[in-house]
Amino acid sequence: MELANKAVQGAFDQKPVFKGLCYIMLQAAERKEQEKGLRNLKYPTEFLNFLIVLGSISLKALDLFRQNLAGMTIRTIRSISEDAINNPDLCHENVARFKRLLDSLHYKGPVVAMTDCTILKSGLQYSTNLGCIVGSTLDRNDCKIETYDDIYKKISDIKQRNAIAKYVRVYVLQVPLPRFPPVIVALIPTGNDSANKILALHQKLIDIAADFELPIISIRSDGAAAEFQAQNLLQSIRTRNRVQHRNSRYGINFNCPVFPKVGPIVRIQDPKHGKKTARNAAMSGARLLTFGNSTVRFDQLLTLSFQENSIMYKRDVIKLDRQDDNAAYRVFCSKNLAQVLDGEKGLSSEFQGLFVYLFVMGELLNSYLNRNITHYKRIEMAITAYFFLHFDLYPSYISISKNFLAMQTFNIMISLVESLVLLIKIHRDYYKNIPLLPWKHGTESCEHIFGIS
Repeated sequence: MELANKAVQGAFDQKPVFKGLCYIMLQAAERKEQEKGLRNLKYPTEFLNFLIVLGSISLKALDLFRQNLAGMTIRTIRSISEDAINNPDLCHENVARFKRLLDSLHYKGPVVAMTDCTILKSGLQYSTNLGCIVGSTLDRNDCKIETYDDIYKKISDIKQRNAIAKYVRVYVLQVPLPRFPPVIVALIPTGNDSANKILALHQKLIDIAADFELPIISIRSDGAAAEFQAQNLLQSIRTRNRVQHRNSRYGINFNCPVFPKVGPIVRIQDPKHGKKTARNAAMSGARLLTFGNSTVRFDQLLTLSFQENSIMYKRDVIKLDRQDDNAAYRVFCSKNLAQVLDGEKGLSSEFQGLFVYLFVMGELLNSYLNRNITHYKRIEMAITAYFFLHFDLYPSYISISKNFLAMQTFNIMISLVESLVLLIKIHRDYYKNIPLLPWKHGTESCEHIFGIS
């Protein structure tokens, strides 16, 4: 009664979420008395928005809240959302939703595209919205259902053709500025994608973007072999115009295609994945990384991890998780670099190679991730790594196949240098009124999308 009296007096007028909760719980109690179900409850807008935000933060928190108080499941929230994708294919409809968002915000600057792939729980299901079987790698036209009897036939055909999807590929568009949400434009069930298949999807996205005059400045991936190869193929496409940065004296020729009604597009590898790649190269043991008369070895990092004030944990080295972002950060952070120094004696000959490797590779990746340096400094850091990595110019100095980075790792690091220089040049020449934030040019949004799915 006291709570009701406070409500009558207006104590909760500024608490619309709490009022919405009380309203829903009252409806639920009345239906329970009438022995009716809880379907089609009328949710106040403020309370529904609260549930959506809570679900985006933590699905477990939403479920706990719903079980103890009241609310919708995440499946119901997604089904009523106006932003929910009705067609998972890469199509004009989904890109148009993103374009409408930009128009409503009067944004005229560049946008970024990113793609990633993750394991899918295999299964086939009939979609009433699409009128076809979903969960297959076949074209949707091959999975259309005309009559009820077609469902069994199509499922049998998909199984016989071994076309049940094992992975799902997501395409995301985002404005590379703070507080702009990522927007999913495609969720494509797939098998083992080849570079040519991924390239075809890239080209389809570019063609759709051209229809909306959507300026995509970069297409990003996490460095997976097929995705990286597809980006290389995209970079080599012949177009009438190209953005170039050339210096014949130093053998530099960075360039990217300029697509009509879209603009220049740069391939970018996720810098955080690049940091993990650089860390794994030092710890793999497959190659003895040699720099001068010193080397980079697993036991050196093991020694550092056992130091009393080590920034690294033992699990960063022993039985390590090769996909641990935090562990990769600790390996290349300034405190770990300082521990390589032998107190007042300075740098011992034993750790010279490790120090140089951690410094140069850390500088390259920091040229993207550091938020407090100028673009001139970023180029300086990246170009230093570019020349350092070109040991392949001196095959008589070391054995490239035994004592240097694997070719895939080398190509990823070189592409990071090229992409940064081109990004800065493109912003200067095409988008001079839009700030460049290199740390926004990664695939982290894809990881978060997979995490909350």
